[in-house]
Amino acid sequence: MTAMEESMAEMGITAAKYLREFLVVYLYGGHELLRMKAEKTGLYYVPPPVPDNGIRFSRSSSDECVPGMGKNIVPIKLHLNEKMKADIEALAKNAGIPLGQFVREILISHFLGHTVWPERTQTWTTEQQEIADGWEGGRVEAEYFRWSTLEERDATEGRVDEIWR
Repeated sequence: MTAMEESMAEMGITAAKYLREFLVVYLYGGHELLRMKAEKTGLYYVPPPVPDNGIRFSRSSSDECVPGMGKNIVPIKLHLNEKMKADIEALAKNAGIPLGQFVREILISHFLGHTVWPERTQTWTTEQQEIADGWEGGRVEAEYFRWSTLEERDATEGRVDEIWR
């Protein structure tokens, strides 16, 4: 917790913003975070202004402690959209550990490094691991692909949809 707080203070960012950005990068990659920022979508979506109704709220700060959790005494509540929550839950399920433990482990390894807390979560299926092991051991050949030429695309006469370029 101290490492996380010190990191946030040094960067001048709130914990909620940092953790949401971290989870986007963890789940979908750094490029997706940059795309969201450039296109003002996802985490960076700015909703249209709401008319001022004159009502003001005041919130007092509070620190919660959860006794009996060892070093994890301060709970962190983070609101995520449904897709992000479902994706992180799926990774936790694939790793065979509860969601809270999964998130704690990826945060610990993120802030303290993999030499201090090696990330033990396995998100690959057994079949995917066997394929990777086979490739590393020379038992499975890599597959190659190439992009279609303009002539090949023209020859399809619009019968093939390009799903990613």
